[in-house]
Amino acid sequence: MPSVGFGKSSSRVYRCRSETKRYITSPRVAETLVRILRGKRKSCQLFLECNPGPGILTRALLESGAKVIALESDKTFIPQLKSLGKKVNGRLEVVYCDFFKLDPRSRGILTPPIMTSDMLFQYLGIEAQPWSKGAPLKAVGILPPKNERNALWKLLHDLYSCTSVYKYG
Repeated sequence: MPSVGFGKSSSRVYRCRSETKRYITSPRVAETLVRILRGKRKSCQLFLECNPGPGILTRALLESGAKVIALESDKTFIPQLKSLGKKVNGRLEVVYCDFFKLDPRSRGILTPPIMTSDMLFQYLGIEAQPWSKGAPLKAVGILPPKNERNALWKLLHDLYSCTSVYKYG
């Protein structure tokens, strides 16, 4: 849905692959989204941001006092995100990984960056918690435009079956 505040990647890599990525481009939209995500209680301080792109939402989350783990699948954005991470005293962890390709079900040809949720959470030092304890983190991101339906079904299946990232609480 085209609207103000959301942009499409203009990276040459995606034009060649005929694949686009969407991300937030407006600081005002990011601030509004952060207010919604944080809520009144602001209980969850850790956010897993999926494909943050240029980091507009990342910056807004950090300004609200949250800790952010940015899972970026486009290498062109990683230096910019790491530069931002150096300015916020360890509250931003940048990982070259595609959240929507975590725990792939197919055994066919897989394009990088592929990672399992176990590898990711072990690297980050996050332990599994019972669901009754509340959310250890919140995941936020925009579904990939190419396979939105498939990505959403996979996320719903993982949530229902308590697999992938959802087995951590």
